[in-house]
Amino acid sequence: MLRPVLAILAIVILAVGCTREGVVNGPTITQEQALGRVEQLIKETAGIIIPKPRLDLYRPSLNVTSCLDPTDGGSKDRVVINRSYYLEGIPRDRVAEVAKQVKQ
Repeated sequence: MLRPVLAILAIVILAVGCTREGVVNGPTITQEQALGRVEQLIKETAGIIIPKPRLDLYRPSLNVTSCLDPTDGGSKDRVVINRSYYLEGIPRDRVAEVAKQVKQ
């Protein structure tokens, strides 16, 4: 419970891509661009968390999976990119507070 706080961010962002609510009118992006965007969002979020955490990549999260249920009628070739990081250096008594910051 203490470590994967920031993983919440990546999962929420990426899950939206396979649903109607996540549809954006415009061109799709490449897998490389999506990975770059996910990493950018994670680092930006970590940059405003107080106290400042150290990010430690959770290596098993380095995967790409198929979007199994694209409900918007889009391409069946879309993928979901997942990245999870541990937030190191967060005192136990501040974990709930940091989780709220991540959600915001």
